[in-house]
Amino acid sequence: MQDSFDNDDGSDWDEAEEMEGESTVVLCLFCTLTFPTPEQVFQHCTSEHKFNISVLSSQLKLDCFSYIKLINYIREHKCHPKDVECIASNVPWQDEKYLKPFLEDDLLLTYDIEGTDGCGDIASSEVTISQAEYCSLQSRLLGAEEAIENMRKTAAMLLQDGPTSSNSFPTVGSLRVEEDESYFESYAHFGIHHEMLTDTPRTEAYRHAMKMNQESIGGKIVLDVGCGTGILSMFAAECGAKEVIGVDQSEIAYSAMDIVRENKLEKQISILKGRLEDVDLKHDEVDVIVSEWMGYFLLFEGMMDTVLYARDKYLKPGGLILPDTCNMFLVALHDKGLHSKFVKCWDTMWGFKMNCMKQEVVKEAQLTIVPAEGICSKPVLIKTLDLNTCKPEDADFSAEFDLEITDSATEITALAGYFDCHFSLPSPVVLSTSPHAKPTHWQQTVFLFETPIAVMPGGVVHGCIDCRRDPRRRRELSVTISVNGHRYPSYHLR
Repeated sequence: MQDSFDNDDGSDWDEAEEMEGESTVVLCLFCTLTFPTPEQVFQHCTSEHKFNISVLSSQLKLDCFSYIKLINYIREHKCHPKDVECIASNVPWQDEKYLKPFLEDDLLLTYDIEGTDGCGDIASSEVTISQAEYCSLQSRLLGAEEAIENMRKTAAMLLQDGPTSSNSFPTVGSLRVEEDESYFESYAHFGIHHEMLTDTPRTEAYRHAMKMNQESIGGKIVLDVGCGTGILSMFAAECGAKEVIGVDQSEIAYSAMDIVRENKLEKQISILKGRLEDVDLKHDEVDVIVSEWMGYFLLFEGMMDTVLYARDKYLKPGGLILPDTCNMFLVALHDKGLHSKFVKCWDTMWGFKMNCMKQEVVKEAQLTIVPAEGICSKPVLIKTLDLNTCKPEDADFSAEFDLEITDSATEITALAGYFDCHFSLPSPVVLSTSPHAKPTHWQQTVFLFETPIAVMPGGVVHGCIDCRRDPRRRRELSVTISVNGHRYPSYHLR
């Protein structure tokens, strides 16, 4: 990128050009929005988060080093704006470790905080210059703005990648293979496939959906996204599919090839080893896309991105996606046993107090089977995803909810999330991960509270849930929950 510019004179302007070409987005301190410049980030922080860096800099007398520590501290600890603004002295980011960038290539660290000193005085005073000087400055400013805008457009074009390039949302498909290798390696071992294949509700739902709707599969070209051992490909072949193409980047694809040959289905099924974004299907379109892409809390792993890529590139108009609709739900829990197992147990361990561990434990969502008797509310729908029309960015969402508490509950110890997947066919099928349904390997995703929340029996608990991809690890999730006006620290799914 640097070779495309003239850098012979080593000027500051050329250094700015380098930086402009290398990175075009700056992540907000308090949400997942990105902006072209640090200045725009701080404008957004002021208007949307009520966080004014200039005021804070003046109050704390920040120099360039303390400013860098502040930014890295906020990013590492995912601070709320009010948590930072209320600090008057004894700042918690004194440690030299906060000089190390928390985010790689974080342009917010290049912001000239010391250059903001006294800006208010300059803005409020008058400066007299000649008309000629004014015109010259105005011309130079317009020229500089135009040059920067042209560089941004050039950088954007160079960064475009594949058919989703018009979409700035960072999908998992834009990850380099080496960045994503650990994810695919996790599916290379037989153990995870044994767990999924022996998950009867999961596997049976796919088999029933195809077998009871053979007219939707027979004679069709079927694409199996993330085929694993090829079980869904073989179900489709069994139901009369004309041709089935299974794609998987994991090493398990080689086992799938052997399994297909072992079952004498190689004339119907072909297995391709590689990422869907990289392989050649040798077909311009397919009639059906089938995929078991769902992760914990539905969206963990981000595999929905790949299914939507397949839809946009290969699915013919009117084609089928199986499953096609997913609903996400929350319920309240009054389960002292579950709370004691994960949280209260830290009151004492072998006679020693370990209460500080509770704060760390509740930052991570727990995956467990929730006993139906521990549920103390009706379920509430928080998100619907129609795979025929949704976009990758729909995986980031916020939703308000009202939980109707049962007459017997006086406190809630956690919220639990689960999902249902619908195969909207002539003979419809539903795959449910509800606590009231037969258990699956997805279990339920439990968001524990460090201290149980008192509730009125028969009352209503109002809350909000915000689900976002981790900006640095796109297959992971960060979930923030507020209940009755109190915002809890973010939960992570890793």
